[in-house]
Amino acid sequence: MVDHYKRQLRRRWLRRADLIDQRGQPITAAGTLAPRGRCRRGRSPRSAQAAQPAPWGIVGVGVLVSLLAGSPGVAQTPSGGPSGAAPPVLGRLTVQPHAMVLGTSTARAGEQWVDSSDLEEGRIYVPQQCVGPRRCPLLVFTPDNGGPVWQPALLERYGIILVYLMGQQKRGDGPGADIRARRSVKRDPTDSFVIKEMSARAHEDVQYFDAKIKEILQRFAIDPDKIAVAGNSNAGDLALFLGSTNTDVFSRIGLITPETILTGGGPQNKATQYFILAGIMEGNSRIANEITLAQYARRLGHPVQLGLALKPHVHNVEDYELMWRWLAESWATPGSATQASPSTDITAATAGPLLMPQALSQLTAFWTSFLQLPDSIQTTARVAHRKQVTVLVGQEAMLMRMVDLPALAAQYPAVVAALASAGLTATQAEADRIAFIAALATLAAGPAVEGVAATSVLGQNIALLCTHLRAFNALLATRIWEDWVKESNP
Repeated sequence: MVDHYKRQLRRRWLRRADLIDQRGQPITAAGTLAPRGRCRRGRSPRSAQAAQPAPWGIVGVGVLVSLLAGSPGVAQTPSGGPSGAAPPVLGRLTVQPHAMVLGTSTARAGEQWVDSSDLEEGRIYVPQQCVGPRRCPLLVFTPDNGGPVWQPALLERYGIILVYLMGQQKRGDGPGADIRARRSVKRDPTDSFVIKEMSARAHEDVQYFDAKIKEILQRFAIDPDKIAVAGNSNAGDLALFLGSTNTDVFSRIGLITPETILTGGGPQNKATQYFILAGIMEGNSRIANEITLAQYARRLGHPVQLGLALKPHVHNVEDYELMWRWLAESWATPGSATQASPSTDITAATAGPLLMPQALSQLTAFWTSFLQLPDSIQTTARVAHRKQVTVLVGQEAMLMRMVDLPALAAQYPAVVAALASAGLTATQAEADRIAFIAALATLAAGPAVEGVAATSVLGQNIALLCTHLRAFNALLATRIWEDWVKESNP
């Protein structure tokens, strides 16, 4: 997997910026992105043709010199948008949490089966604090092809009942396979994110989730104002489809790197909030997709929290922790389940300091040395010393968890020695790393982010990477972009 990303980086960052859709056709962002823009100082990209929507998502990443153009970039959005003619609503659930008879008590804690007569139906985890008449939040999670990833300690901490519903994964197709498959859906011509037609099997998946959610609401004491749907990777496509089509049922929608943006439309409860997270080194330009989705959800009136994970396309414990915490904190605000709240303040985001050419070589020297340190520092201590920052990606504020270098250096002399050898302090190395990641993520986001002023710190840092490609590639090889906690099920 890592070798795949290295090849992708060499191909797209050291040679040329080919940005293509999943049909293999070049795509552009109006007025700013050339089909094959090259990263050259003092030269403008070749003129781009009129922008065309890329309904199947952006799959290329590249050095987008045009991001630094004077005119702002345009995200890849469908024609018409949310103001177009209302299409037929597909994917609607019939469950009505506020109108049905709900369970009045939860019998026991721990892991349970959705249906004890069919163990493939799915599983439920109930925190101890949810036993009895207390109404707890419910998170409906659609697992990916790897199956459920339990995090009982997190669920106990935040007091959320979690249910994994397998859907079509029982047939070996993966959850929501027919909903996201190109061959089985037709999109609305006025809004290519909206499904106009879908297969009978896709309807079966919707009916399955509808029936199971009803059963769970009758079986457990659930707060009807605090029901969320979430999914990871391909299963995130199904979670997005169900959630965005039924915002009268789900007050929160949590998505970890979904691949395809699909919705049935439906009436929009603007109090429903989104959490959308992407990995910085995931394939198929997931960052671009997630930012495009966030922009679309905002146009529909929904608050959105974006997250950036320092990882490739893998399970990451911290992804779930960030989502669980966001759910608990967003629901804890009085009235937040029924009233819209603002998205992350863009002024709180940082692009880091202005990078100089020397910074790239210094960071490369430090991270090369850091990788040689004992596992007790690289893994255990690195996980124990972490912090959350809000990083600026284009014009988007994204939450990010990363190692706290000053705290790590304060405890381990070997880290201080590696920093000193590279001519850095812990504070400087951390700030420069944030600046590098902000520029790297903005490049990966491509036309999904608005134009970045060439005179801004972020714009100048992107230009630095474009004009120092060998140093850029050497720094990438140190895995400075990687900071994730491997999957664990305590």
